[in-house]
Amino acid sequence: MVFVCSFIPKNSSNLSSLLRNQKENQILRYSTSLAFCPVARKRFRQICLCCSDSGTEGPVSPAVYAKFASQRAILSSSSNDFEVDELNKLLEMAGKTRRNPQRFLRALKNSLVVVTARLISDGTLVGLTRAITDGAYNATIVELFTDIRLPKPEIIKRNMVERLIKEARSKIPDCGIVMIAPEEDVAIYEKMNFQVNPRGIRLMGMTNHHDEE
Repeated sequence: MVFVCSFIPKNSSNLSSLLRNQKENQILRYSTSLAFCPVARKRFRQICLCCSDSGTEGPVSPAVYAKFASQRAILSSSSNDFEVDELNKLLEMAGKTRRNPQRFLRALKNSLVVVTARLISDGTLVGLTRAITDGAYNATIVELFTDIRLPKPEIIKRNMVERLIKEARSKIPDCGIVMIAPEEDVAIYEKMNFQVNPRGIRLMGMTNHHDEE
């Protein structure tokens, strides 16, 4: 069961009640202006943008830097920044089902924005997110994967989404941003000004189609 979301005040009691009752995926809406992109902060922080929580301000301590050194990564918004074989490997590392590589590549190349994250240490693909659009009013974040073996995969998720939002709005100014997120990620995206829609409108999809192996 999926819920369509819109902006509601953060202090609304309806939001906390809805979050307690939700058991499945939810659609979230990015409701306010884009937060300062972590890419722009990189030179001031003197640290890779995926090493620490982009929601914090100021320099990062050496202890935090060392703790997450194994997941230092560089983001890219190039739609060609991946190989066929590594896409399914990333899906497996994210706990997802493998897909037909050619269909997956076609979906990525037809997306409005694709953002990837690669480890600085060896170039391994550890994160991917993408958005599709109607070209005028809305962009929808339809997929978000990270390697769950990373020390703090939610940090890379947040940074990839922030980069994606910046790229999407550079192509379609003032477009609305919506996304589908599992319940365990709702708290992460609330900090980025996404809000759950309290109206109870549900997104429905056909269940008789399965991606080719």
